[in-house]
Amino acid sequence: MSKKSTMTKLNLGTALLELSELGVLDVFIYYNGSGDSGEISEIGLRYKQSMQEKKKDEKYPEKWDELREALEEWAYARLEDEADWYNNEGGEGNIQIQVPSGEYTLHHGIREMHYSDSSGDLKEEDYFKED
Repeated sequence: MSKKSTMTKLNLGTALLELSELGVLDVFIYYNGSGDSGEISEIGLRYKQSMQEKKKDEKYPEKWDELREALEEWAYARLEDEADWYNNEGGEGNIQIQVPSGEYTLHHGIREMHYSDSSGDLKEEDYFKED
């Protein structure tokens, strides 16, 4: 699992300021894991209504690699503190960051396996009845 790295060129605060200046309202970070591994599968951006037309051909800003790295580092660290989302059956979810306020919501689901046993008598089943 990725731990916080000192190699990030941008910290989360700087990334959020830059995203706000670009008209981004929300960041959605989607993750999924199981079997002792996990990953952030996608990061999506929601722009202000006035920016939608301008950004329709440009899904991500020019500095996206640096911004994505800062967001991923923060998200991996936050997930490590929150729940065991990648071991055994794992879990999945998303983190929504409201860019202007810096508030976030973590939507997390944990997978669990349940087993049940049943038994019966084949002689009592319809398979052995004579017509």
